[in-house]
Amino acid sequence: MGLFDRVRQRLRPTEGSVAVVTSKTPGTVFSPTPGTIVPLCQTPDPAFSEGMLGQGCGIRPDAGVVYAPVDGVVAFTTETNHAIGFTSDDGIEVLIHIGIDTVKMKGRGFARRVEANERVRSGAPVMTFSREAIATAGYDDMVFCVVANTDAFREVTLEADGHADAGSDLLRVSR
Repeated sequence: MGLFDRVRQRLRPTEGSVAVVTSKTPGTVFSPTPGTIVPLCQTPDPAFSEGMLGQGCGIRPDAGVVYAPVDGVVAFTTETNHAIGFTSDDGIEVLIHIGIDTVKMKGRGFARRVEANERVRSGAPVMTFSREAIATAGYDDMVFCVVANTDAFREVTLEADGHADAGSDLLRVSR
């Protein structure tokens, strides 16, 4: 049982709709937010920096918007709206996690625009968050983007360096 299967067992799926933006690059995970790329091993959260949740990177966000990183389905959402998962059309499970310990904010400062089981296209806005609310609460607003089923692939490579625009190539997944 993978990470997404365990999360799905704990969370209640909901319904809704989403705007659509098109992209067609198999094996690519696009940047879910604009910002400065931080290699995963240099991020301040051990669960991510040690690769326990998969390979990927951190992003120091420039804005409080998260966009779908793949064409696929919203695999899960959280009641606190600090994390969201996607399963791409080519089987990549992507976890987007906003902030460190932001689950303790109990959803304050976060808003979800999609629900579990919705079909999305990369580039569709899926969540918003208040960087100011996160800072005021005393938490780090780093956005993590990881391939949760890393073990299903030969390699997950960080394609971006420095600054990434939302929707730019971020991770390349090889079978």
